[in-house]
Amino acid sequence: MNPVYYRKWFIRVSELWFDGKGCPSDSDIVRYMHVPDRVEGALCDEWYTLVISLSSNEDEILKSMDDGTRYEIRRSLTKDDLRYQHVCPSNVEDVREFMAAYEREMVPQNGASRLVPERLVRMAEVGLLDLSTMKDNAGHTLSWHVHVVTAGIARLFYSVSATSTINDQQQKNLRGRANRLHHWMDMLRFRNAGYAKYDFGGYCPETADAKKSQISRFKRGFGGQVAVTYNCVYPLTVTGKIALAGWRYFGAAAGSTVGPHEET
Repeated sequence: MNPVYYRKWFIRVSELWFDGKGCPSDSDIVRYMHVPDRVEGALCDEWYTLVISLSSNEDEILKSMDDGTRYEIRRSLTKDDLRYQHVCPSNVEDVREFMAAYEREMVPQNGASRLVPERLVRMAEVGLLDLSTMKDNAGHTLSWHVHVVTAGIARLFYSVSATSTINDQQQKNLRGRANRLHHWMDMLRFRNAGYAKYDFGGYCPETADAKKSQISRFKRGFGGQVAVTYNCVYPLTVTGKIALAGWRYFGAAAGSTVGPHEET
């Protein structure tokens, strides 16, 4: 696959997803994202995730979910009158609309890392990004899902639910069901398109963080198998080595050896 090129601060970055091969030379650092093995000579960070095989039929995938998740999906399908939409990622305006939702919902409410707009735009331009939304019957967007798609894998990159200004419990429950249905509709679409795996983009098997624990329980309700991938950073220039040393220093506080995690 073609690398994704962008700048983060003053650093020239190239990114390769799901593939530990290749080393673009016109960058300060190369980031190998979620590769199956450590890259020799690179500084690597281990990630746990949940992976669902899409080779099974729909009934088998549903059967692997827990009772609550399966119930919420079926209830939402029959009673909530929601609208699922697959958004063409080649339209940069769609990407920018998602970024605005992320900055509005995730950064102030959840303390999430700020996005790197150039990175997402470049990923969309090379065909790596897949966007989908779930809307209510009045056309209001309830959730955004952004996936990285390549090599038969659809990996959740960002998930945003519009809940920050909602105080009504029924509305919060609706959004919870809508997000479960959103994942299910994504899975079906990727399965029908011939993808082999649906990757939930991260999983914390053991954590004292209440928020992360809640997210992990949500994901675990869909079934799947725990898998390990690696994010690896390889410096190519003096600038890259200095940047990597800084990321390593500041990332250590967050439990990361290769810098701040940029996925949610």
